[in-house]
Amino acid sequence: MTYLVAGIETGGTKIMCAIAGAENPSRILDVAIIPTLDPAETIPQAQAFFAEHHAHTPIRGLAVASFGPVDVDATSATYGQLLNTPKTAWRGTDVREFAQGLDDPAFALMTDVDGALLGEHRAGAAQNTTGAAYVTVGTGVGVSLLAGTELVSGARRPELGHVAVRRHADDDFAGSCPTHGDCLEGMASGPALAQRRASQDQEAIAQFCAYYVGQLCSTLALTGIPELIVVGGGVSKIPGLLGSASDSMRQFLGDYLDTSQGAGVPPLKRPALGDYSGVTGALTTAASIAR
Repeated sequence: MTYLVAGIETGGTKIMCAIAGAENPSRILDVAIIPTLDPAETIPQAQAFFAEHHAHTPIRGLAVASFGPVDVDATSATYGQLLNTPKTAWRGTDVREFAQGLDDPAFALMTDVDGALLGEHRAGAAQNTTGAAYVTVGTGVGVSLLAGTELVSGARRPELGHVAVRRHADDDFAGSCPTHGDCLEGMASGPALAQRRASQDQEAIAQFCAYYVGQLCSTLALTGIPELIVVGGGVSKIPGLLGSASDSMRQFLGDYLDTSQGAGVPPLKRPALGDYSGVTGALTTAASIAR
């Protein structure tokens, strides 16, 4: 092994730091899980973990898959900075600080959901696909799309968690999104489910959540991009949700994509890498740019 690469996935409750050899970046050699406290407490712990490895074998590439919103535009004056994130202590933090002390390794930045999709495409459930999507349903709802080997992006990152949804006929929940009320995230995210528990039982909550997630997946199917859709995040772990969301997706598609034969309808899959999807995507990206 001539050199190492480093990957980071930042999350709302924990930050995962990982080390791998550049020749096989999906084979993780060491991991540190650090609580997401304020930046002054959290970032030095990550720096110390990487510095220990760097002292023995140089780290020549580092990539961060970050919670957001984060400025991922390398031409922007605020590139690398966390913007109006709900984690107020982190607003304005430049995630490039994680690389300090590593002799200027090649650096890459992506959103956490982009990192998860890249990880699953390179070493998980979406391997060998010509197009894939990753949907994460947790504290928020995030979506990433991959066409061929390239992430789909434009003037800004996709915000499909905030699309308007068709309301279930039996659902009287007002929605939890502070901006849109009953958008997808307002109806099916972790905070939405927590609020629903005040007036709805678990069976109804699971039914409604699957209904809305399936609606989102039908929209993704209609883009013509994903060959399969990976569904992750804490909410996705509700027993039976994936099967019910698949049924909901087919209901919304009707026979438009020939659902009776299954042709053209992307299957919904769980992340094959589990909690390591995002950091694997960061590691494999770091290996591709390491110098």
